[in-house]
Amino acid sequence: MPVTNTMVTPSSLELMLKQLQQMEDQPADEPPALPTRPVIRARLPRSRRQLSLSSQKSDLDITLSCEERMIGRRRAMSGDSFESAERADVGAPAFVVESANGSLAGCGHRNHENGNADKVGNFDEAKEIALQWMLGKHLHGRQTCCQYDELKIGVITLQSFVRGENARICFMKKMRAIRAIQKCVKSQLRSTMLDEKDQAAIFLQASIRGWLAWRHYNSIDKRERQFNEEARNVKNLENKDQIMVPYSVLVDLQRRVLKTEALLDKKKEENAT
Repeated sequence: MPVTNTMVTPSSLELMLKQLQQMEDQPADEPPALPTRPVIRARLPRSRRQLSLSSQKSDLDITLSCEERMIGRRRAMSGDSFESAERADVGAPAFVVESANGSLAGCGHRNHENGNADKVGNFDEAKEIALQWMLGKHLHGRQTCCQYDELKIGVITLQSFVRGENARICFMKKMRAIRAIQKCVKSQLRSTMLDEKDQAAIFLQASIRGWLAWRHYNSIDKRERQFNEEARNVKNLENKDQIMVPYSVLVDLQRRVLKTEALLDKKKEENAT
């Protein structure tokens, strides 16, 4: 059984997903790519189009048609005399053939003495008219081709400039949006950091104040205890008649008494002198 290759066209959803994936794969710093240039399918000018064999005219037909025109003009101008001269040469029609090297040569005409000069004049005029017509045709075709090429180049340049300008405008819009988003994010981060700093400072101040309050409370408690002990000692002294003092304290008191007596004696001597 032959296997047929079926082409499955992707749906619009698949195309959109593919475009989103390409946009995500593209790096953020890289500018967006320019849009694809459409292919211009314009018609070529007539000078470049190849005509079919049936529609192409040979140079011989062109020359004969030019000669017929000249004969008609001369017939209208000269009247019966030209018609009689034409009847004399009805049996041998003369025409001009263009050779391969571009030269024109007459063939098939009679060598009659009567009216030979008129025939040569007709051939020369037909030859000149045919050459002018062919030269004008090729010249106009060449000019048309050049103008078409210039117009095509100008259109392509203008289209590329417009596409580049549109891409630049879109890129600048995206950059402005990115800057605005970054500014908002930075301000939000700054506000959150400031709030965190405020909370940390408040927590630190609360801990320091608690420690100071605890220390102040301990100092007050210690003073109260000392004051209570001193008051209790004073009451005990008032109740006791004799106080037991250690020997080291008595020796220290005696030494201080002797020092004070010596100082008093010196001051008395100084005052006496």
